[in-house]
Amino acid sequence: MNGILDPEVIGPIGFFLIVAFIVKWALEHRIKSKLIEKGVDTDTAKMLLQTRASTSGSGSYPSSLKWGLVLIAIGAAFLISEFSPRYWSDYGTMALVFIFAGVALIVYYIFELFAAKKQQ
Repeated sequence: MNGILDPEVIGPIGFFLIVAFIVKWALEHRIKSKLIEKGVDTDTAKMLLQTRASTSGSGSYPSSLKWGLVLIAIGAAFLISEFSPRYWSDYGTMALVFIFAGVALIVYYIFELFAAKKQQ
């Protein structure tokens, strides 16, 4: 199997994601420890450390909408490359993934622009 889902491709990607998660967790732990040392009250610490999962930049659309659009676009790119004629290379598939993900982010940006104009 000479494709994107080869263990030789998925392995390094998975390894990178695991290392990135461990680094993120370690840095958050370090920040929490510093806040505890400084004596910051719990409400302030929670406010500083909360993730922006509920809303994104302007607060009009959930951040999950953005990532949902991106993941659907990536899935559509893989689906299109799977059902297209076999002259597509792996590079063509990856290019299609990046193009679709970029278009999804642009669509989300347009949603945010309309929402910002509506609020004003």
